[in-house]
Amino acid sequence: MQFLLSNKAFLAFNRGEYAAMQEFALEGIKITLPDFDEDEIDTYVLTFDEICLINQYALSFLYQNELENSLKLYLKLKVSMDNSYVCVSEKIKTYIIVLYNLSKSLGLSEKYEESLEIEDEAIKLCKQYHEFYFLPQLLYNKACSLYYLGRKKEAKTYLERAYYLSFALGNDTSYEEDLAKEFGVELISPSTK
Repeated sequence: MQFLLSNKAFLAFNRGEYAAMQEFALEGIKITLPDFDEDEIDTYVLTFDEICLINQYALSFLYQNELENSLKLYLKLKVSMDNSYVCVSEKIKTYIIVLYNLSKSLGLSEKYEESLEIEDEAIKLCKQYHEFYFLPQLLYNKACSLYYLGRKKEAKTYLERAYYLSFALGNDTSYEEDLAKEFGVELISPSTK
């Protein structure tokens, strides 16, 4: 049932129905954690499904511009995962997603130093475990953090890396292109031949 509710939450997210996403995620969480308390997440030993549902729950707050709630949930989820996950190979993919969303929440909350720490941790894990799906997005987030900290030369370097890696992986590069315009950075389009 949790898997089904997680998929319903995912579909609601894709439709931009973030309140529905939140309801589905919370309903799924309460199947195995009937007394679920947001303030206690960092004390829970969570299953993979519970982590995914809490990630979706926190993400729903992020997309409803409730940054403090999103940030609180991601910080507590990170602590729970840091303290209780045993199987590294199972943890790593989900952990990178949680770190990515945490860095996004921190950045949108204008906590750029903290965001930079999380981005560095996640980038290191991507490289160490050869998990590259979120690497362009993490490089993009790092470019933003650096830029808003006034470290514009470094920001340009990370924006270029995000752009070329996104291109190499066949991902949409419009975010990087838009940010380059905002930052006044010229990106050289790679050859498509």
